[in-house]
Amino acid sequence: MLSQIKGLAYLDEDQEVVFTGYDIAIPAAEFVDPDWTILERYTRLENFITDPLARYDFAQDPRTYEPHRRGKKAATVVTAKGCVARCTFCHRWDRGYRHWPVDQIVSKIENLADRYDVGFIQFGDENFGSDRRKLDELIERLRPLDILYQVGGVRCRSVDPDLLRRLHDSGCVAMYYGMESGSPRVLEIMEKNTSLQQNIDAALWTHEAGLYTIYQMVLGMPGEDHGTIAETTDFLKRVTEFLPEEPRKRMSINYIQALPGTPVYEFARQKGLVGSNLDDEERYLISVSDVSADDDAKVLNFTQYDYLTVQAWRPKIVFDVEANWHRKHNWKPVAKIPEAALLNDQLVETEAEEDYSRGGYFNLGHAVIHHPLFFRALSSPIFYPLRTIYPMAFVLAKDMRKLGKRQVLGYLWEHLSHKLLKRPTLGDFRSLRKVMEDSTAPPATKSAQSMLPMRRGR
Repeated sequence: MLSQIKGLAYLDEDQEVVFTGYDIAIPAAEFVDPDWTILERYTRLENFITDPLARYDFAQDPRTYEPHRRGKKAATVVTAKGCVARCTFCHRWDRGYRHWPVDQIVSKIENLADRYDVGFIQFGDENFGSDRRKLDELIERLRPLDILYQVGGVRCRSVDPDLLRRLHDSGCVAMYYGMESGSPRVLEIMEKNTSLQQNIDAALWTHEAGLYTIYQMVLGMPGEDHGTIAETTDFLKRVTEFLPEEPRKRMSINYIQALPGTPVYEFARQKGLVGSNLDDEERYLISVSDVSADDDAKVLNFTQYDYLTVQAWRPKIVFDVEANWHRKHNWKPVAKIPEAALLNDQLVETEAEEDYSRGGYFNLGHAVIHHPLFFRALSSPIFYPLRTIYPMAFVLAKDMRKLGKRQVLGYLWEHLSHKLLKRPTLGDFRSLRKVMEDSTAPPATKSAQSMLPMRRGR
C-alpha cells in the first residue's frame, strides 16, 4: 500500500491529502560516492569538471598561477549533508547534520585528481565545518594533497583566527558565510543563532587570513524597516572599507524569497501574499520555481512599506557603502584586474573577470553607477539631497524597462498612498518560527493535519 512507503503525498479515497512522512536518513558512513563515469558516457563532462579560472575566487589567488597548477581542473566535492541551523527563510533539505568520514572525502579528491587532473576543489556543502573535530582532521589531510579549494555554507560562529589561518595554509582560497544581515533584530527573526559581533569578527578575521569572501545579505524579512536597513549598511561599511577593490564586487544583496517548508512561507500564506486559495498558491510556486535570485519582480513584500521604497533599499545600501569606500580611499580609481591575475605574464580575460567587473554574486554591479566622481558628487553638501532620490529613480528606470508603464504607474500610486494603506507587518520580533507557531491555528481537516510536517519543514 502507498501508506507504507515513506516520502509520498497523495489523495485518498475521500480526496484528503495523505503524507507518509520522511524516510529515515542514511548514515554518513553509508553515503555512496558519485560515479563520474556516468557523466563521461551520457553528458558533457566539462560541465562538471571545469576551468578554475572561471571562478573569480581562484583567479584572484596568487597560488593559482604556480607552474605546477597550470592546466589543472576544478570539481565539486561534498563533505556533509544537512545543517546545524534552521534559519526561518531557508528550505533545508535534510534534518540534522551528517559528515562524511574524512578518509572517504580524501579518497574522493584523490580519485578526481588521478582520473581528471583536478587540482581545485569547490566544497559544495549546505553547511561546511560545523563538526570541528572532523574539520581539523580534514585540514591536516588536505595539506599534503597540494590542492586549492573554496568552501561555502560556513557559519560565522564556527570560525576563529587560528582556524582561518590553518585553512589558508592548507590550500583554502575563499570562505563564504551566511551573514544575511547587519541588524541584530533581523538576525533574531531569522533565527540565525549568530550575533552581529560574530558576523563582524568572521569578516575581519577572514580578510586578515588572506581569504576571499563575499558579503551575502538578505533584505525584506518580516520586521525589516528603515532602521534595520541602516544597521545593515553600517555593518557593510565596516567590513568593506579596507578592501583593495570597490565593495560592490564583494557584496551579494538579494531580497527574501518565500519557499515552502519555511516560516517565511507560512507568514506569506497567513497574510494572503501567495493568494487566497490553493490555485493561487500553485501559481505563485510555478512563478518562482525557476528564477534567478536577483529577479526582484518575483519577490513578495513582507514589510510595512510600499514596493518602490523596499526596492530602493538595495541601490541605497550599495551607494552608501561604495561612497564610504571611495571616501576612505580618497576618491582614487582602482585597477580593474587584480595583481594576482598578472602573475607569470598571464592576463586573465575570462568570464570570472567579467563577473567580477559586474560585482558579487547575482551581478550586483548593475545597482549603481560605478565612477568615483559620481559618489563624490552625490556625497557633497551641494548635491547630497539627490542621494535619497537616486535609488528610487534607479528602481523606476529599471522597472520601466522590465515591467512596463502600467505596472510602474501602479507602484507609483502605491508609493504615494502607502502611509494611508499600511501593509501587513510582523510587529513581534522574536524568531519568526516562534511567532508563526503561536499565531497559527491548529489544523482543522485531515488534509491540513497531513500537511503539517511539510509546512513545518525539515
